[in-house]
Amino acid sequence: MERPDARVLATIVVVAAALVVGVLLADARGLVPVSRSVPVVAAMAVVLGVVAVRGVEDLGVGLLLLAALTATWNGLSGVGLSVAQPALAGALVVLAAVAVATGRRIHVPGWVWVLPAVLVLVAVLAWYFPPSPGYLATRTLVPVPDSVATATPPFALANVVNLVRWLVSAAALPVAACLAIAARPRLAPLLAITAALGAAVNAAVAITDELGLTAISARLVPIVDVGGRQAGLSIQPNHVALAVAVAVPVVTWRNLVAPTLARRLAWLVVGTVLAGGLVTSASRAGLISAVLGAGLTVLALRAGRRLVLPLVGGVVAVAVVAVAAFPALLDRVAEQLRLSGADSADESNAIREGIARQALADVEHSPLHGLGLPVAADAHNVYLQLLASGGVLLLLGFGVFVLGFVLEVRRLGDVGDGLPRVLLVSVVSWLLVGAVVNQLTDAFLYLPVAIVAGLAAARARTVGGPA
Repeated sequence: MERPDARVLATIVVVAAALVVGVLLADARGLVPVSRSVPVVAAMAVVLGVVAVRGVEDLGVGLLLLAALTATWNGLSGVGLSVAQPALAGALVVLAAVAVATGRRIHVPGWVWVLPAVLVLVAVLAWYFPPSPGYLATRTLVPVPDSVATATPPFALANVVNLVRWLVSAAALPVAACLAIAARPRLAPLLAITAALGAAVNAAVAITDELGLTAISARLVPIVDVGGRQAGLSIQPNHVALAVAVAVPVVTWRNLVAPTLARRLAWLVVGTVLAGGLVTSASRAGLISAVLGAGLTVLALRAGRRLVLPLVGGVVAVAVVAVAAFPALLDRVAEQLRLSGADSADESNAIREGIARQALADVEHSPLHGLGLPVAADAHNVYLQLLASGGVLLLLGFGVFVLGFVLEVRRLGDVGDGLPRVLLVSVVSWLLVGAVVNQLTDAFLYLPVAIVAGLAAARARTVGGPA
């Protein structure tokens, strides 16, 4: 192996020093506890050191993989940033710098820019035409326990902050993926697998917390274990559930296409961990999305369609035997997943109904460009949230963005053992349960889109056609 040159070593020193100084300064000001800052700095320093000895471009790829791995760990954060966000920012800067320095053409599909452009537009409109303070004061918000209540930033500032966060997911992530995958198409499945393994780690933490072996969630986020529910490394139980649901199609895909029995068994273990995390989260939407995602993945792949009848027969047989052997099992599972007999489910339903009515009032108040991005997570319905925060403009922009993604999947066909179709299933699973979830800006939701955009960039680079 070649020794790293001076530029690589200088990059390591500068980036590591910036991380250390920045986090320690934040800790000195009381913004980040030492218990979080030291492990984060140490982990990032190790990652940077390992990947940078292979070259500056590999540094960017390594940071992108780190962002994919930790994308669902939004409870592991300090100064308002999760691990994935600075890792993604670093990946984008490094990969873009390498592309510019080497004169490499940057391929990014045109549809990728639609949502970011509309986000900027509605944020600017909300800045110049903000809702009246009187209207904002009358809005119904989700009740937050006093133990975790925080000061609400001014509306204009929150508008900018939420714009940046959303752009990180909807623009920075796809562009970074295009830069990385265009030169290394084999990175596409690796990114999907890495993200799925990150979700499995998240689920595993939820399981160990549920069993009483650890108490990681309680130390990271005060609002966990609500009604016996677990959040893993996420900030809320529904977040770990949706992270699992988005990962299920990838894990199902790997089970179907794995070349050896040993690898299939390994992925079966990963799937079992995801299922355990889903159960401990007690999320009804997560359950529906995960089951739907697994079924659609089987139907979407040639290898899966051959197994439809045996799989259905096996599932039915196992269910019949389990219920016959343990008559109370069905009721216990239904209660654990809050499908029946759960007071927290009734309370959750009542809250959702109230904030949905508020979102409709927001749309009526400002139908064209919405109130602004600060309300983009308030309605527990992503479509109402799009309308409330960005009006018809944002809903149409999001629709065009998704349509471009779907058409790109169709153009890519069976590339990578059907990976684009699998990623489409992940997005479809998210959007179908969008009526009952509020996750709209999280980076892991846009990772399937980013990987497909990267595959399109790789194809454009190969054939020399337009991106």
